[in-house]
Amino acid sequence: MLTGLAFLHKNGITHGSLSVDSIFVTAAGDWKLAGFGNTASTQNPGFSTASWRDSYMASVSSTFRAPFVDACVDMQRLPAVDMWGAAIITAAVFSQGSFDTVFKASPDSLRRISLSFVPESLRGFVSGILSSSQPPAPGAASLLGAAHFKHPMVGALLFLDNLALKEAAQKQKFFKALPSLLPRLPPGVRQGKVLPALMNALEYGAAGGGGTVVLAPILNIGKELPPAEYAAKIVPCVVRLFASPDRATRIQLLHHMPEYVHALPAATLNADVFTHTMAGFADTQPLLREATVKAASCMAAHLSSGNLNTVLVRALAKCMVDTVPSVRVNSVIAICTMAPHLEAASRDAVLCRFLGKALSDPLPAARKATLAAMQHCVEKKHVSNTAIAGSLLAAAARQCLSTSGEVAQQAARAMRACADSLAQAAQATVDAAPAPSAAETHIPTAREHTESVAAPAPAPAPARAPAAAPRAAQRQAVIQPPVEAASGTDWDEFDLDISDSAAGAAATGTGSKLPASSSLAPATQAAAHTQAGMDGWGDDGWPDDDDEPALVAAAASKPNKGGYTLKGKATRLAATPAPAATAAAADGWDDW
Repeated sequence: MLTGLAFLHKNGITHGSLSVDSIFVTAAGDWKLAGFGNTASTQNPGFSTASWRDSYMASVSSTFRAPFVDACVDMQRLPAVDMWGAAIITAAVFSQGSFDTVFKASPDSLRRISLSFVPESLRGFVSGILSSSQPPAPGAASLLGAAHFKHPMVGALLFLDNLALKEAAQKQKFFKALPSLLPRLPPGVRQGKVLPALMNALEYGAAGGGGTVVLAPILNIGKELPPAEYAAKIVPCVVRLFASPDRATRIQLLHHMPEYVHALPAATLNADVFTHTMAGFADTQPLLREATVKAASCMAAHLSSGNLNTVLVRALAKCMVDTVPSVRVNSVIAICTMAPHLEAASRDAVLCRFLGKALSDPLPAARKATLAAMQHCVEKKHVSNTAIAGSLLAAAARQCLSTSGEVAQQAARAMRACADSLAQAAQATVDAAPAPSAAETHIPTAREHTESVAAPAPAPAPARAPAAAPRAAQRQAVIQPPVEAASGTDWDEFDLDISDSAAGAAATGTGSKLPASSSLAPATQAAAHTQAGMDGWGDDGWPDDDDEPALVAAAASKPNKGGYTLKGKATRLAATPAPAATAAAADGWDDW
């Protein structure tokens, strides 16, 4: 109001009807001067003071009607009537809500009103106007220099009004001090005046430093807006800034991401913001890479499954081999922070790979941070007990032997967390399982174990082959048992020579030789043993130990009989098929 009056008076214009009816207040708290229907100008040669006075008396209420208007006989004194109205409005503003007391008072009663509620720097002006019977000298311009109007908040609002005219250095200084002033401004002023001014400065390049200087105040004020208004004003601004090639602006966006990511539409976040964010993982500037890694965990809850479990996880995995330690450490912290949002089927594998890789970092501080992240995941149940028992517990145990005391101490805490989790799982199993029976808790002695082992069912006694069986049929019935069936037998003690001599061929009655892989006597030898009553087989179908000495002696006395020679330190005859097997097919051994 005073700024408008100072402008009018400087140009020789008198408002002529200043009152509460000619003041309009915007949503931003700005006062707008209106009601210019009774203005008087020195530039008007046909101006009549008398006619103007009559119009003034008719249009202005008695409270705002200056008592010394009759003394304003020339144009030089007319601005005094505007100062009377300004004094009344000033007194009403600082009357702590008692507007009616001021506005309904007569000019005489106004002179008796206490002005203790008016700021001291303005009290002299108000009391001087209200107590004067003669028109005072115009003083709107000089009144603007009062100490009250030099308050930092008032200065900030005036600075925003003329932001486009300020120098870059002045803008930088102003925006640096603005965050400390914002909490002291009324919410309506912050949202209605400061925010639009900052948005315009950002959009038209009047900020003097890009988004780095105005982004933080914009986001702070934006948190107070309703969701619909926030989406209409703040979100488009943020999306435009993400496409900016300026690294400083993008770093500021990433630092402040927790403040606005929840308000970004899912489609916008996954299509536009996420695409621009991914470029930061491969940037050559370490500060931008680190800020990108830190911001990744903020986006996890709002990303699609493909972007989160595939694109983002792979990008963080590449950061695990970054040359900057802070980037590597923050990658592990980020993956552990976003663990609840990872796909359940691959969560354990992803966390174990990241934690295992990070625990091999040569920097002790990095391993300590990794162990703290592991402890967080275990305590928050982000990792299964299977992964804890199979991987994480052993990894933490190895770090207990670290030469760094801080790493070893943190490893012990991580191990305790793992052990507690496994103990809880074991207790849950105990609580859910039924009470064990006596048989389940009893450990059998050696005698009990031997008695409880059931003996194998005796096989039926094999029928003995006819003594006059044809030699050709006996030869075809030679069966080689599987070697692996005799595991534990020292086969090196048996050195069986398969003879290709004519005597062997004559003994078999054929002109062919035995198979090279055969290690058993021909059927004719078994028949001879049978006739001697020493076939090597008992009535239960298994080798008979009682016949062993006689069999060995018989074999030793007939070298090359049947095409083989038994030599060496033989202590037991090789397992020879029972004579009854001659009637079985060659695959009969598979059933044994």
